[in-house]
Amino acid sequence: KVTDFLQSFNQYDWLWKEDVEKVLTAFASKKPTLEKYETELKKFQEMEEKIEEIEAMTQIGAMALKTDDLKYSILEWVKQWKKAYAKDLHGKAQVKLEALSDEIKQYSLRLKKEVKDIDSLGEVMKTLEDIRKKESEIEMELKPVNDIYDLLDTYLPHTLETQEKEDRDMLKKSWKKLVKEAEITRNELQQRQTDFKKTLIVGIRNLIEDVKEFRRDFELNGPMVVGISPREALDRLKRFSDEYQVRKRKYDINYAGETLFNLTHKTYPELEKTNQEITLLSKLYNLYSEVL
Repeated sequence: KVTDFLQSFNQYDWLWKEDVEKVLTAFASKKPTLEKYETELKKFQEMEEKIEEIEAMTQIGAMALKTDDLKYSILEWVKQWKKAYAKDLHGKAQVKLEALSDEIKQYSLRLKKEVKDIDSLGEVMKTLEDIRKKESEIEMELKPVNDIYDLLDTYLPHTLETQEKEDRDMLKKSWKKLVKEAEITRNELQQRQTDFKKTLIVGIRNLIEDVKEFRRDFELNGPMVVGISPREALDRLKRFSDEYQVRKRKYDINYAGETLFNLTHKTYPELEKTNQEITLLSKLYNLYSEVL
């Protein structure tokens, strides 16, 4: 009977015979679901409860076997295994929590960008659209994070640092605050959009005239004028290339504004033609510069 009693503890010998890190790595490599983690944690929890029920002293015939040391030694092994699985799961929760928290912070920063022109208006409007799209999927992203932390609270409570607990509790509140801020920003921009649209239309008209003048100047004083030296042509090419970039930037801003206000996109054939000629000349004069 004594032998049978002692052999009853052999069911736990795998706890110290197997390498917890190797077993956990193999488990994690299969990309287990949260339910799989819960099954493992529940197994260790039930094992702890079963071991706790073992009497400190067992009477077998005339012998009294003291099991305290063995009992608590096995309990420590069980706790080590449970803690290892919980730690692995906790790491996944932290990654998800940090990613979502950072994403919300980035949205908030983008939303607070000062709207002073069409370009910045477009950026904020894009942010509002991104937040609107995110609303349809945010619950599906928040739920797994909360489910993991709920599971950790059940099987390994009091393990979170204060800051992490606050971040976890603030996650949904931060999102709701962001949505409210987005609504306020959207309403404010709706009141200002008319002024921005008027400014855009004026900017488009000005760019049309500016591009025509730029083209005339390029034809009269640009690098393709007959009779100038290669060195002079290279200097002019540099100047007109820089001036083209200024107008290209204005074009990009206007294009974004036209998209924003559902306006027909204006074309600038003179600007496109000048760009093609500048690009071709740049290749030619790059070869010339290398030869000099």
